[in-house]
Amino acid sequence: MSFVYFDGTDMHELDSVSVRTEKDEWYTLNIGLLGGAIAGVPNLFLTLNRTSDSAGEPMALLLELPGPELPDIDGDVIGFTQGEESDYQFQLKNYTFAYDISDNCTTWSYDAFGRKIRERKFDLYLTTEDKTVADTLYQWDGWRLVAEVDAVSGHVLADYVPGPGYVDDIVAARRDLDDNNSFAASESFYYLTDQQFSTVALLNASGALAERYDYDPFGTPSIYDASGSAIGATAVGNNHLYTGREYLPTLGLYDYRQRYYDPAAGRFLATDPVHDPNNLGNPYTYVANN
Repeated sequence: MSFVYFDGTDMHELDSVSVRTEKDEWYTLNIGLLGGAIAGVPNLFLTLNRTSDSAGEPMALLLELPGPELPDIDGDVIGFTQGEESDYQFQLKNYTFAYDISDNCTTWSYDAFGRKIRERKFDLYLTTEDKTVADTLYQWDGWRLVAEVDAVSGHVLADYVPGPGYVDDIVAARRDLDDNNSFAASESFYYLTDQQFSTVALLNASGALAERYDYDPFGTPSIYDASGSAIGATAVGNNHLYTGREYLPTLGLYDYRQRYYDPAAGRFLATDPVHDPNNLGNPYTYVANN
């Protein structure tokens, strides 16, 4: 699968992953906009169906496109090849086929054990070559998160005091909210958890309520400020919520180490790597729906 850029005259491959085309197989191509319009209509995707003349890389399908199949393209466009219809089309269409031109996008890196070790955020509207706006490294003691560190400056963004028992229990944390390379008393927080080790409240250094959290039966969070008013996102950088796991607000998912969990569906996005015969025979369910 290739990520391509069309400048109105030629196709240029920007990146690719290992997907090979086979001779005389049908493929679907989606071309989307970076700017301008297709046939005078902005934000339009042009879908083309083509057979491959020979086996090879998906890029060949785009380079061989005859001009009439790309009507009235005004401005630069970007696109993806998508997989073979018989085997891949449905699977790949579960993923985005448009380049993310939102204010920010985020990438994560993991070590061999499945622990998140790096998070990078990008502002794709920056005119500089390096579009990184935040680069964070995660430090672990076994499976317990102990610190977040700025990858560029090396200063500690947050540190954590793990609890004595449950692996995801956090007793206290400090977060450099004003990014001044120090921790003020107002940047220290203490965690209150329930019997599932879900965070239900944060207290500040004075013992006063800083934030409160509620959950539906499968973990979708609701966040409230100290006055009890609902807020859309944490104001103090706390994403350790349901059962103590990290919530990814940009995705609406929880990171459960070896796989992601969707609280809205009550399902994991991947099968259980260790089969649990008690889990209703369904490797995607969360605690047997109970």
